Amino acid sequence: DDKYYKILGVRSYGKGVYLNRESLGKNLKMKVYFKAKPHHLFWCKVDTKNGAFGVVNNELSDGYGSSNMTFAEIDTTKMNVDFLQLLFKSKKIHSYLDSFVTGTTNRKYIRPDQLLEEIYIPQPTIEEQQIIVDDYFAKINEANALEIEANNIDQEIEKYLYEELGINN
Repeated sequence: DDKYYKILGVRSYGKGVYLNRESLGKNLKMKVYFKAKPHHLFWCKVDTKNGAFGVVNNELSDGYGSSNMTFAEIDTTKMNVDFLQLLFKSKKIHSYLDSFVTGTTNRKYIRPDQLLEEIYIPQPTIEEQQIIVDDYFAKINEANALEIEANNIDQEIEKYLYEELGINN
């Protein structure tokens, strides 16, 4: 009752696992929780839609998921966890996964057995997955550098305009 627990959640659109809250044991509403492990797939089994899957990273591996959540072990010899998390960011993957979602309007879910037996997850070789991850992050870094460059050029243009107009900024 007097111990604090990190309770995990998962965000839609491939934004992954996050620390939802820290709670004293006596304040936890549900009495069954499961311990997270690094590199486990995590999703809400009572409300799974819009790419609401995440991979537990090392930082959150001391967290817990309620009995409404599901953990699945990832075979990291076959699946790069960063590649898998990137898949969950894809709108096409969201749409594909949502085609398996069943339930009422308020609660939609994918059963664990569906994920294992019915749902196809693209799985290039582990080497190809790493290349895709590396290329993805290289493009993100390039986009960030270009954004900084564009902001600098914008400031230069503004400075030039003020100087030409004789306006002190």
